[in-house]
Amino acid sequence: NLFPLPDPRGFGADPSGSRGFNSIFNVQLNRPNDDKILRVDYNLGPKTTSYVRLLQDYQAQDGFGGTVNPVGGAWGQFPASYHVQAAGVVGTVVHTFSPTLVNEFTWGINRGKQGVDPIDSAAYQKSLLPLKDANGQTVSLPSLFGVNTQNLLPTIHFGFPTGFSAQSAGQTVTGTTPTPLAGGSTTPTFGHDPRWPFVGTDTVQSITDKITWIKGSHTIKAGFYYERMARNVAVYETYQPQGTFYFGSDKASPVDTGYPYSNLATGGFYAYGEDNRSRQINHARYNQEEWFVQDTWKINRRLTLDYGARFFVVGPLYSVGAQLGIFQGSAYDPKATGTLLLPALVNGQKAAVNPVTGTVYPFVRQGTFDPLSYKGSPFSGVVQYPTSFFHTPPPQIGPKIGLAWDVFGNGKTALRTGIGITYGRPWNVDQIGAVTAGTGPLAAPPNLLTPLILNSSISNLAGAQAVFTPQNVLTGSQDFRPPSVYNWSFGVQQDLGHGMVLEVAYVGNVAHRIANSNTLGQTGNAFGTDVNAVAPLTTWTPAGGPVKKYLDPTSSGGGTGAFYSTNLIRALAGGYAGFGGVYDYTFIGESYYDALQTSLNKRFSKGLQFGVNYTWSKTILYQHYQWVPDQLNKNVTSRPHAVNFNFGYDLPNLSQHWNNAVTRHLLGDWRLYGNGTIFYGSPLTIGCTAVSAPIGYWTGTPTGGIPFRCQMNSNNIADMFLPSG
Repeated sequence: NLFPLPDPRGFGADPSGSRGFNSIFNVQLNRPNDDKILRVDYNLGPKTTSYVRLLQDYQAQDGFGGTVNPVGGAWGQFPASYHVQAAGVVGTVVHTFSPTLVNEFTWGINRGKQGVDPIDSAAYQKSLLPLKDANGQTVSLPSLFGVNTQNLLPTIHFGFPTGFSAQSAGQTVTGTTPTPLAGGSTTPTFGHDPRWPFVGTDTVQSITDKITWIKGSHTIKAGFYYERMARNVAVYETYQPQGTFYFGSDKASPVDTGYPYSNLATGGFYAYGEDNRSRQINHARYNQEEWFVQDTWKINRRLTLDYGARFFVVGPLYSVGAQLGIFQGSAYDPKATGTLLLPALVNGQKAAVNPVTGTVYPFVRQGTFDPLSYKGSPFSGVVQYPTSFFHTPPPQIGPKIGLAWDVFGNGKTALRTGIGITYGRPWNVDQIGAVTAGTGPLAAPPNLLTPLILNSSISNLAGAQAVFTPQNVLTGSQDFRPPSVYNWSFGVQQDLGHGMVLEVAYVGNVAHRIANSNTLGQTGNAFGTDVNAVAPLTTWTPAGGPVKKYLDPTSSGGGTGAFYSTNLIRALAGGYAGFGGVYDYTFIGESYYDALQTSLNKRFSKGLQFGVNYTWSKTILYQHYQWVPDQLNKNVTSRPHAVNFNFGYDLPNLSQHWNNAVTRHLLGDWRLYGNGTIFYGSPLTIGCTAVSAPIGYWTGTPTGGIPFRCQMNSNNIADMFLPSG
């Protein structure tokens, strides 16, 4: 009853001509935006001034298909509002001790709140439990853990959970909704955002104090900066507290009807998953202190030197009151880990078999833990750290030096150069929690468990057996070094006369220890190297082809068919059995930038102003690939040539020749403005393809990256470089 009714217009809207759509509707998305600023200046005394500035803003996306919205909102479940409201105050006091000694103190705090709420309460209430059937009777939806305190409708998919496939596939739902609001999904889904109702607050507070002292030819500055950040936000779940149904068709299931929609109608599902916890909240925090001292020394009329240093204490992220589950290899006991069931043929029929005991289970259980192989939890090696995991690194020192030189002493030619080091934070405040479903310290077992029930029905859900599958976890050292950036520049400015200044400069920077570099094959993961990855050439080798040990005998082609699923191969290849990805916090990302920057600017005079600049640059990223030397992975990410220009011109005032009210309005005070940008060249992107690829993964591994580099050059020819040459 919650599905949209068929619409005859939908059949003609399918661009493929396959009549895959049966409903069309128009949705609105309103985007209000409001900002308020109030500033009050007040002189506290003849030597003390102050001001207070208040800020308040509000922005929202109201309707269907907003940034954070119920999944079903894309096709009319109910409209919702994603809104961000913020309020802040900053106060500054400046005290002049003497004409040569001034102190400035600033305190500020800003609090932002994100939220998602239903707009139409009646439509929202219809989406909640309990559900009613066609006769008005309540449809019971049993729960495994009873943590759905909001009575939310479970999420509904018409396919299969990640890592599962049908033994004997039935029909599929093939229509693709032609609107971006549905996220490009090939099958419709129904439900809520995993964090519903989403609420997240950010509070950042900062204190700055700096003093300036002029002593002869020196201008000395020193100061202190403190920042405290707090982020409270619901985190993503895997199957969510309200549960997730998968109605994909597998004709081998005793409850399958042959089609996902009719499975939904009869209540027979391929899988049902539910998380054992309701709405986990990440109370992320960090503190950061910095202090600096610098001197601007005017050595003589033509030469000025700047030098100093900034000190950084980069406090680690932590989550107040949380149990952070971090995998430690030293705590892992393979004997305490559950055994995964392998797909096999038993008497010519597909089944799931415990490779150690030989116990046979229904095929749908392949890839799950044998419940007889463990006691309590099938996971081993996850260590709990209350609130905090990382250690505070020692203070980092960032020196800076620069000079300005009037080359000829005539004020027309200036040489400027400088170099400095700065340090940043390795992660944002979300990454101490569960960043994505099933990844993050708050989503580690046994703190979060995500069991599945397979091949059952809604009416039998309460008595069905739940099984566990491998989960992703994080690992890494408690010590880290903050990422650093080295900046340098060397430039010359020349006054050409007539209000024009020409500048030519070399500018560069390099960033070291960029945190959480993705590994190829794990795109989208926020944490970096997978220490549980399957090494290249594990499942396939150039000499022997597919390695039979990893071939799935139940796949099409039998012993020459596809490989086992990735998690099964991890276990068979000697990895941490029972886990998916074990992602290591890494600090190995690098980037380099070099540029020749030139500009010519003319200030406004005689009715004309213009500016033009040209940049010849190269940006190189070293993205760490787990199995490839970093030097092979230089990726040029910038266009080498860029030109920007702008101009303004006052047209001649023709009204001076016919000076009257009409000509002054029609012919006087006209101005012409323009600007433009020209790029030349394309960024180099590294990618791989294969011709006549062998079965499975032609790189010889289902995870962990490729064992070589492929580069597409300007002639669109793929060149492949193996480590052996």
